[in-house]
Amino acid sequence: MNNEQPQISCDDVLDAFLMEADTGRDALEGYLRKYPQYAVNLLDLSREISRSNDSTSTPLSEADTSIIQAAWQRHASISAGPIDDPLMSLTPDRLNSITQSLRVPRQILTAFRERRIIVASVPLPFLQNLASAMSITVDRLTDVLEQESGIVPAGSYKSDVKPSAPAKITFKQTLIDAEVEADRMAELMSDE
Repeated sequence: MNNEQPQISCDDVLDAFLMEADTGRDALEGYLRKYPQYAVNLLDLSREISRSNDSTSTPLSEADTSIIQAAWQRHASISAGPIDDPLMSLTPDRLNSITQSLRVPRQILTAFRERRIIVASVPLPFLQNLASAMSITVDRLTDVLEQESGIVPAGSYKSDVKPSAPAKITFKQTLIDAEVEADRMAELMSDE
């Protein structure tokens, strides 16, 4: 029977050392005893961690400060937050709950999320029920549905053409594609 531990990579050992709360002498000695084959790498990492950083001891120049400030402003403008899209923020459990309450297949809500449905083709009662289930107003829902999708279509790296969003289809066609039963489809398409 072989009692040897499985071989752990040098990167895994170095990562584990970095994750230690205290990377001082005692921790280093423990790692050196446990992983002598990585002694050189561990010592290099320990020196790198403990080395003083001279660049922080001198104040930044005005040019450096302005460069950092400009970069921060660009970052802040980009990461100001995603556009509030209530469809994209639905958790899987919430999405399942809404599909069950509306008695529609999940792919219908997926089509709404991907903005594949022509909003004008959706009966107002269904929009009202969907908005109510999502706890938003019908106006907010229609505004969101008329925006471009935040989903970037996935493309194959071997494709000769640039990926594009799928063509929009009517709500009725989405129900047909989802194989919704005729009587349920009639209920969903009703304007009452």
